[in-house]
Amino acid sequence: MTALERLTISVDEAADLSGFGRDALYDLCHTEGFPAIWVTQRRVRIHREQFIQWIDERAGKTAPA
Repeated sequence: MTALERLTISVDEAADLSGFGRDALYDLCHTEGFPAIWVTQRRVRIHREQFIQWIDERAGKTAPA
């Protein structure tokens, strides 16, 4: 990570990075264990490195039935 890279990203940036939809990411932000940081009641940031790790940990797992 370079000095100019931020530690947190917005939901829109996370959507661009991951290919997930905005609505799905907002839902995930309310899920325990998801690396969301609530700044206010309406504003959320996502910890970039933890988000990438969160995706990697779930890669290859099948969806619940």
